[in-house]
Amino acid sequence: MKQEELLAKRSGNQCELCGATGILKVYEVPPATGNMEDAVLLCPRCLVQIEKRRIKQYTLAMPHHQYVE
Repeated sequence: MKQEELLAKRSGNQCELCGATGILKVYEVPPATGNMEDAVLLCPRCLVQIEKRRIKQYTLAMPHHQYVE
């Protein structure tokens, strides 16, 4: 069975954060190992919220550079 099918079975074919049904995507929680325990099935709305937060955290962690023209 594929990872997505196993996650769908585990989650009852619902988003594992909000319970939405419909289009669901696999999200591997960092640091991803490819193991099913490190992944969740999410709806597009929850996936976008997580990705926005990850991008913000990454941006805040980057050192600020001064650009000279």
